[in-house]
Amino acid sequence: MTKTITPSLVRKFTSEIQAVGITHDSQRTIPVSSTQRPRGTPFQKGCRFHRMLSQEARSVFRHEEKKMVPWLSAAHRELRDMGVRNTKAEVSFTGDSLPNGRVDLFLTGGLAKRGCAEFKVVQNLPDQPAEKDLLQVGGYASLIAHEYQDGRVWIALIYVSFTEGIRIFSHKASYRLQSVARTLLAA
Repeated sequence: MTKTITPSLVRKFTSEIQAVGITHDSQRTIPVSSTQRPRGTPFQKGCRFHRMLSQEARSVFRHEEKKMVPWLSAAHRELRDMGVRNTKAEVSFTGDSLPNGRVDLFLTGGLAKRGCAEFKVVQNLPDQPAEKDLLQVGGYASLIAHEYQDGRVWIALIYVSFTEGIRIFSHKASYRLQSVARTLLAA
C-alpha cells in the first residue's frame, strides 16, 4: 500500500476486527526440507524472495535465490491444491478512495473467482497473522474488489520461514476484512 500503516492505524484495525469477530478460515503449515538455507537477514531474504516472485517465469535466479526455490515451489503447490488456476506477480491496483497498492500475487481461481496472496518472510512462523499484515492484504482485497466490481475476493497471507517452512492463513470471504481495511485506509 502506498499509505503508511502506522501503529495507531494497526491498533484501530485490531480493535475493529476483534469487535466484528473476523478470523481466518483456515491455517495450513507446510514443512519444507532443503539441505541449503539462504543467508542474510529476514529483510534481505524477503527482498530476494519477492524478486523471485516477480521473475519466476524467467527462472533465472541468483545463487542465494536458488536456495529459496523449495519454499517458492511449496507455496505454489499449495495454492494450486487450493484451486488456483493462474497467478500474476506484482500487480498494481488503484482505488477510488484508497491508496494505490501492489499485491505480491494476483490469483485466479481458488477459494473464489479472484484472490490475492501476500508473502511475508519471517524468522519464525507466527501462530496468528500479524494485524498490520491483515490490514495490508485487506486493503489489497478492497482494491481488487473495486477493480472488478465484485467483493468476493479471497486472501492468502503466506508466511515463509527458511527454518520452519510455510504457514498460510486464508480468508475465503474477505468482505468484512475489506470493509474494515477500506474504512481505515481511506481516512
